[in-house]
Amino acid sequence: MDTKSLKSWFLIIGPLMVLISFIFWPTVDTATEELLELSKNPLQSQIIMSLFVLGMILIFTGLSMASKIISEIKSSFSGLATASTIIFPMIIPAILTGVGINMAAVDLYEKSEENANSIYLVAYYMVDGVQFAMFLGFLLLGISMIKAFENTTGKILAVLYILVGIFHLIGAFDPNAAEAVDFIAWLGMFLVTLAFGVIALLGKLSARD
Repeated sequence: MDTKSLKSWFLIIGPLMVLISFIFWPTVDTATEELLELSKNPLQSQIIMSLFVLGMILIFTGLSMASKIISEIKSSFSGLATASTIIFPMIIPAILTGVGINMAAVDLYEKSEENANSIYLVAYYMVDGVQFAMFLGFLLLGISMIKAFENTTGKILAVLYILVGIFHLIGAFDPNAAEAVDFIAWLGMFLVTLAFGVIALLGKLSARD
């Protein structure tokens, strides 16, 4: 399996794993309620969080690989994709740390509910910093894709990635719009990335010579 095919499979499998984990994730309003629900079945919660983090690793590894490939296409914005190859891998340690903290909070909940909630809140609000990195990564990748691909499909994916990046930025800095915007940003990220993987695997992207 070559790099292009592996990248495509990462971009397909990663979002599917995360979307599956979201099906079983508690739908509540606050971090405290979320932790309470997760603590009712610690083993299931650990599996869900493991599935989520593995999916995210595949997504951002695949995006980094895609950015590397796009950076090698001769276009006026190819340098922006090079920056994305650096930004996307930086997101993975933050996600691993956040999920690790979540798992620790679930394990601690029975012993000390107050301490568990305090720990969980740290990971809960780490997302804001991660979203800013996502904004930069997706914005730069999207702009580079506009010039890298000649066909309409590639340009549509590029615009969608730019929009995903903008929604991540809004979600990070506007508390009043956070819930609705976060939903669009995260779901959009998974669906666009899934589409990118499928389209690339089918060879439907036409790159510039």
